[in-house]
Amino acid sequence: LRLGRIEFKRANFRGAFPYLEDARKLDPANPESSFLLGAAHYTEGRYKQAIPPLEQAIQVQPQYPWALEYLGGAYYRVGRMEEAFRTYSRLVEIDPENKYVHTFLGQMYLEEGNYAQAKREFQRASEINPRYAENLFWLGWLETRLGSSEQGIKYMQQALERSPNDAIYHTYL
Repeated sequence: LRLGRIEFKRANFRGAFPYLEDARKLDPANPESSFLLGAAHYTEGRYKQAIPPLEQAIQVQPQYPWALEYLGGAYYRVGRMEEAFRTYSRLVEIDPENKYVHTFLGQMYLEEGNYAQAKREFQRASEINPRYAENLFWLGWLETRLGSSEQGIKYMQQALERSPNDAIYHTYL
């Protein structure tokens, strides 16, 4: 587990895989090895492979916020939307001050066309951290989409101030 953790922190995910797999097999009751293995797969873009170890981490420790966050993202990226919503909803119950989960939920509601709920989630994330650039961008995008271009541009400019090198923010602005 220590070797896997070291490789994970170095962002050498391929090097971490064998250590984390072994740690998971040797001590399946320790959620950390399952979480790190799932997070490594997720970070490498292998969302489908990330799901089983993340689910195992949650089985062992149902209130594991990081595992829930990654699991919700993995479900979302493989198109398992109901499970993503359920997972993020659990995370909001555990950690209502998590700006990321509110932004993720806002994005999911946007995709569904539920703009009112998306706006509530983005606004909640802004209440938690008014300087979170990604959330400001999405809030600006939504405001523009809803016809409030002036307010949308303000939010997008704020996002750009906080993350000036983000090409996507420049493009949309």
